[in-house]
Amino acid sequence: MDKLDLSRKMKRLTAWLDTQTQPDGLAGRRFHGVPFGDAYLTIDPEHQASYASANLNRVHLCGLEAGMSADGIRRLIDVFADHGVRRFFVWLSPGPDLDEARSLLDQAGFSRNQWTGYPTLCRQRHTPVHFKTDLDIRQVGPDDIAASRDALGETLWPNYATSAGKQGFFHYMAFDGSRRSRSPRSVCSKPSAI
Repeated sequence: MDKLDLSRKMKRLTAWLDTQTQPDGLAGRRFHGVPFGDAYLTIDPEHQASYASANLNRVHLCGLEAGMSADGIRRLIDVFADHGVRRFFVWLSPGPDLDEARSLLDQAGFSRNQWTGYPTLCRQRHTPVHFKTDLDIRQVGPDDIAASRDALGETLWPNYATSAGKQGFFHYMAFDGSRRSRSPRSVCSKPSAI
């Protein structure tokens, strides 16, 4: 699969997921062309978390797409500042002139989070892969997620919790069966259709 095609699909998926899982007040905007390129951004001044996964103030870019410029980066900063947002994140995915896009962000004062790396996996086989584990992996609902909130702490992805129980979403958690509290060890979510 082409990296740029996958990046663009992931950006469209993010925008769609936001319509399904985010508060009604979340301002989602798409831009095409000068000066922002093909950017998708969300603004939520009420939730300015210190780490990227829980901060809904974000911009999604795929490299240096047509129309993105240094002026566009400065104007994006102004858009967030005008809404009272002090901290937002740029999710930069593979795309054309990726190094130039990084350079424009560096010049605008952004710094790269070296420790953040979210892998995107694309599975092309239709047959499920069988594996053996001592973990208890099961489908969960909103009550299970709420009961695990303390154990998960800040690692609980907001979209995971807000999409629980919605039609077309299936949530799974892996529990360590040997622990008395049966604390969840990992979470994942999958929409039924994209």
